[in-house]
Amino acid sequence: MYGWYFPKARAPLILPLTLRIFGHRNGWEYAIVWLDNPTPDNSTILGVSLSAAVGWSKESPPKEKYLDGDNLKVAYYYNHIVGGTAVKYTEEVGEFQDVITWDQLPKLPRDLLNNTDWDYTPFNVAHLKMPMKDGVFMKKLKSAYPF
Repeated sequence: MYGWYFPKARAPLILPLTLRIFGHRNGWEYAIVWLDNPTPDNSTILGVSLSAAVGWSKESPPKEKYLDGDNLKVAYYYNHIVGGTAVKYTEEVGEFQDVITWDQLPKLPRDLLNNTDWDYTPFNVAHLKMPMKDGVFMKKLKSAYPF
């Protein structure tokens, strides 16, 4: 699972107030890449699950146009229909980003990510959780399973 944090994941101020009430103060977007082998030098992408404004976007196998060699191409975007942000598949070649594993994080940042209430929506209706949080990670994997 790859995760990205986006502050202010809600409609831009140029949109009418009726559209700006949607979205979140904090946004977590994530992509899950399903492999046939955990060894990075000898694995094939079997499926992909992207967090979406509602539910998941799943591909198994992913379309070739969304791959650059053995790398998945995704883009962050604002969804005007549901008034929120998400990641989507793209044909555009982008930049590579640094990756850090959950176990590589020092204890303090890991504890802060685990214990922060990310949901600022009224009555926590969005159920916004950091996807790699202890107790959330396996639930996300199960709900995102594309096969």
